Amino acid sequence: MTRSASGRRVAFGAAWSYGSQIATILFQLVYAAIVSRLAGENEFGAYGVALSITALISLIANGGMSQAVARLSDVTQEIVGSLASFALLLGALVGSFTFLTADFWASVWAAPSASETIRWLSFSALIAPMFSLMTGLARRKGQFAPLAIATVISNVCGMLVGVLAVTVWGTASSLVVSAVSAQLFLLGWLLSVNRQFLRPRPLSAAFPHVVFSLKLVLAGILQYGVGNIGKLAATRSFGSSVMGQWNRAEVLTTIPMQQAQSAMVQAVYPEFRHDVASSARAKKVWVDMLLLVAWVSVPAGALLSVVAPLLIPVVLGSEWEMAAKFSVPLSLGVAIQPVSILLASALESLGSFRRIWSTDIVLLFAQVALVAGMLALNDVSVIVWGIALTNVARLLIHSIVAARIGYLDTARLVRGLAAVVCASGAVWVVVQANVLAVESILLDNASSVLPVLGSSSLLVVCLLLLTIFRATLPPVKLASRYGLL
Repeated sequence: MTRSASGRRVAFGAAWSYGSQIATILFQLVYAAIVSRLAGENEFGAYGVALSITALISLIANGGMSQAVARLSDVTQEIVGSLASFALLLGALVGSFTFLTADFWASVWAAPSASETIRWLSFSALIAPMFSLMTGLARRKGQFAPLAIATVISNVCGMLVGVLAVTVWGTASSLVVSAVSAQLFLLGWLLSVNRQFLRPRPLSAAFPHVVFSLKLVLAGILQYGVGNIGKLAATRSFGSSVMGQWNRAEVLTTIPMQQAQSAMVQAVYPEFRHDVASSARAKKVWVDMLLLVAWVSVPAGALLSVVAPLLIPVVLGSEWEMAAKFSVPLSLGVAIQPVSILLASALESLGSFRRIWSTDIVLLFAQVALVAGMLALNDVSVIVWGIALTNVARLLIHSIVAARIGYLDTARLVRGLAAVVCASGAVWVVVQANVLAVESILLDNASSVLPVLGSSSLLVVCLLLLTIFRATLPPVKLASRYGLL
């Protein structure tokens, strides 16, 4: 496959995937605005705790199914049927385990009110392996457009059912209804269009792919620890209401960016199978892939860090003041996360699990140090800011690893990221200047005329320069090189 053909395939997949995510985000904002007024921080706290707990269980339940099927050279009924049989068995085991241990997990997090919500989420764990396998199969077969459309329809239907549930009950458990319903709707469609792969097969045919997926599970568990040790410590130290504020901050920062990250990684991941045997192609294109993602995510994170604190009280309500404060470090942390995760996924596709595991063990120790700092200062924001530091550290370590095995040109990556950071800093300055100018007008400050004119002029000049010199911009050159424009 040529570079431009591969680029167009990735662009097509990412465009449809992210198009569905954008549509979902718009509906989610409406959903979040409604349910954030129907349930309080304690309900969202219990819900957030339950999500954090079941995220680990669902990670185990997913079993790396999506990635395992995405890297198949040939999609056959024998292998996929065998994986489907394994998915059914794994789902039954993990779903039962989640239901029976709900009280234990709630006590670990010092949030007994979360136990009932965890039991409801055990149904999500039950269907998670098959859901992961079927979505991965759809992407491997190039079914990006129908999958995107079905995803949006399923999510909207799930949100409608969810709003009804929260309106009627207003409990933490009712907040689960939307996500589980959406999963069920989408899984039903996926099973119907891929039913030819669902004939039970002996597990032996899937054994090599199951081994790969189990290695992914171990990596995922370590990454879960990196992402949740701080949340666990914060919940036990400051109460579940803090988790409720954190959860609401993620609605307008982390979740939209993670959905963009998911769309990009899911589209790119199958392309990494070309690099398993040789680093020749990888050294040419990995830096370009990372920089293309960085040119989207880092400026977006800079923009979010300015506007999210202003939007949260308006969209979610005035009681989410702490969430507005959390949104700044979360926005900056999630700016680099897609780049970090994409490089980790590339190494993962090569089977470089020992390097990935080693990195996450180092980051686990870093999280322990951040928890100690949080407790010493009695300030939960230490952990929230630590997310940004963790993503930067992961990217740095994996870049060194990839360079040592001959898969990454670090000098070119550093130059490219420096340009991204400078451009993102300019975005932050321009947006912040205009926000301050608007705030001056709202305060009816007579002396605000000149600052308003200055900030507006700066914005207009920047937009004109971008329009005139767009062909020379680094992201435009990269996109053109791969046939994305």
